[in-house]
Amino acid sequence: MDKITMLIVDDEQYVLSALKRLFHSPKYEVFCAQDPANALELLEKNPHIGVIVCDQKLGENEGTDFFAKTKATHPDISRVLLTGYFNSQIAQNSLLKGEVYRFVTKPWNDDDLMMTVENSWKRYELLNQNRKLLNLIRSQNEHLNHLTLNLKNVIENRIERTVQSQKAIRAKKIQLQITHTLIKRLSRCKNLKEIFKTVLIELKKLIPFDTASIVVQLNPNQYLLLNPKTPFQLRNCFCTKA
Repeated sequence: MDKITMLIVDDEQYVLSALKRLFHSPKYEVFCAQDPANALELLEKNPHIGVIVCDQKLGENEGTDFFAKTKATHPDISRVLLTGYFNSQIAQNSLLKGEVYRFVTKPWNDDDLMMTVENSWKRYELLNQNRKLLNLIRSQNEHLNHLTLNLKNVIENRIERTVQSQKAIRAKKIQLQITHTLIKRLSRCKNLKEIFKTVLIELKKLIPFDTASIVVQLNPNQYLLLNPKTPFQLRNCFCTKA
């Protein structure tokens, strides 16, 4: 077990001296204060303190009020209250609020007080370990959520790329099929009129139009317009330069 680190708070010097003698051992690390202000300062400077033994009467202050302050800033510390008389109402309120872990009446029994301090330290260690474990779990969950989000984005991006690739492949297949069909049909054409008609038939599968013309460049300064007669009114015109 680690060294028990404790803070003793009492406004009477002889009580502090007696308790320091009781816990004078390599097993303990003891800090002492005669007023709440000095005790709070020691807590800030020594965050590893796990047990506070405090007298209920601290001059004009009360130990339960001091414990209420320490609970707000150091919730895991085990607080042991020394009292010359037992007030059941104070005890009940303090226990319900979690401000006091154990009550010890004065004069105390040395063995009982030492056992109480040891149990108080075990409680502090357990709470401290649980808090560290919860923080670790919370941190790991945040890391896991971050990895999950990244993995989700990677999967979605890969799916999108796959879909786009499949669309491109399908479009390419359609293009090849049209080209193959067009070449096959053009090879059967006997004259320019049939070629023109075949091209229009295949183009209308892709682009809706009523009639079309093909402009053939004979030389840099001369063009030939191929426009077969049609009974339909010209609304959309598709023009190809060949």
